[in-house]
Amino acid sequence: MKMKPLNGSGCILSKEQPKICVPLTPSDEKELKQQLEMIHRQSADIDLIEWRADYWQGELKDGLSAVSNQLQNIHKPVIFTIRTAAEGGEKDIALSEYEHMIRMSLKFPCFMMYDLQLMLVKQKADRMRMLLDDLHRHNKWIILSYHDFQATPSNEQMLAILNEQEALGADLVKLAVMPQTEMDVKRLMEVSSLFTQTHETMAITISMGELGVKSRIQLKETGSCISFATASAASAPGQLPASSLRKLLQTQ
Repeated sequence: MKMKPLNGSGCILSKEQPKICVPLTPSDEKELKQQLEMIHRQSADIDLIEWRADYWQGELKDGLSAVSNQLQNIHKPVIFTIRTAAEGGEKDIALSEYEHMIRMSLKFPCFMMYDLQLMLVKQKADRMRMLLDDLHRHNKWIILSYHDFQATPSNEQMLAILNEQEALGADLVKLAVMPQTEMDVKRLMEVSSLFTQTHETMAITISMGELGVKSRIQLKETGSCISFATASAASAPGQLPASSLRKLLQTQ
């Protein structure tokens, strides 16, 4: 997958040229238009958009239609994400509903990448394996993600998580953890560097919160290919404004 363009878009993911992704977190159409206006104004500093569908308060099918229509004018690759409450998201839903929402979104071609939670994929491995295969048949990129908002696991645990995500068929692996000390941040960055130097699969690694901000900036050290920033509201602790992050990345 190294240096492969995102489904015909001009966006090429690689650890040599990390990209900036901003979250889209509207609860309704009014907020959707407001947030997209802010993204449009900052377009030069934004490479990808992540629609956090778990923030949408109405029927998902209405959100899918609204977001799909509005994104036609943005021309950025879009990640589809439903983050559950167990990993810091806004929805507490059963696995069957989670799967149904993802399959429903496949009717809308604007979504090029899908972020699926590793722990949910493991719950019903056979059924979720079919979902992963279906996403790949639709030429979608799969991010398998793991979030720990309480702590930073051991180096061995973090590396095992990344390896497991890769083994399950992820096109990109994602690990976001919460540091309690500067050493936690250093450890996450060391694990990220080790993984990206020894694997072809690209990685997104984050040490969250103010303590971990440097993990969002020093991407050439960690090998992480995407850093998450804000155009409006943050979707995770420690995200920087996109314009500020762009300037910082250019100095690395």
